[in-house]
Amino acid sequence: MKNSNNDLVHSKSVCGDKTDINIKRVKKRELNEAFVTNINLADRLDTMEGNQQLILYHQMINFKQAYDDNQKIISFVEPKRKKRVQGKKKRDAIPIDILNIIINTPRREGQRKLNYHRFVCIAVVLFFSGMRITECASLTQINIEELIKNQTTEVKRTKNNDFFYYRCSKSGSGAIKSIKLHFDYIFKDYRELGCGITSNSLIRCINQELSYYSKTYSLNLSSHSFRIGRITNLLDNKVSLEETSYYIGHKNLQTTILYQRNDRLKQETFNKIDLMDKKSI
Repeated sequence: MKNSNNDLVHSKSVCGDKTDINIKRVKKRELNEAFVTNINLADRLDTMEGNQQLILYHQMINFKQAYDDNQKIISFVEPKRKKRVQGKKKRDAIPIDILNIIINTPRREGQRKLNYHRFVCIAVVLFFSGMRITECASLTQINIEELIKNQTTEVKRTKNNDFFYYRCSKSGSGAIKSIKLHFDYIFKDYRELGCGITSNSLIRCINQELSYYSKTYSLNLSSHSFRIGRITNLLDNKVSLEETSYYIGHKNLQTTILYQRNDRLKQETFNKIDLMDKKSI
């Protein structure tokens, strides 16, 4: 064993013919505490071979866990990275026509009343503010009233772990005000627009509601399509890239460009950036 402070000690347990290797990241000084009661353990490792050495490794780790239950031994697991599927169809932006249909469509047979009202509320807020759905879920009645009166409200961003002022236009605040009855139904029993469910559950609920419109209108829609639609609409209506990035809360202009669903405008924007970089070199 090495004497460095950041030793990697391999704990191996034998199950029949298979050997399970769990990597434990342990500091040397912490291991020394575990070896106090039996100082010969470390010395015996060099004289052992095969299964005996594996069993002794296992005993050492178990002893350390019993010695300290406050996670001084930390399991080291490689983080799972989300793999991007090559050739996967991009999500489409939500057009204003679909939003109007969502607002004016009555509750379908078998659709829960809570899901219906929540879906309409979230769809309108996402479309006119460009929020992420996880941020929209934490909106309270005060936030909605601020959007109606002041066209802006402060929201905690879960992705950046900071606070950001989202804005909507006067038309957007008017659209939010027009569905106030839907909001009243939600806030009658719940403090937040997400109705107390987890972010993943809320995303599944919204995607499930959108699946009906995806099939009906042959679009690839998801909860993030509202944010995509907001950015695409801004860029299509000649709002500058910098202004759009500032409005939506992106720190990198390249991120904003990737949301553009108009390929011609996207390529023109990339060309402008390339030309700008050439002049600066």
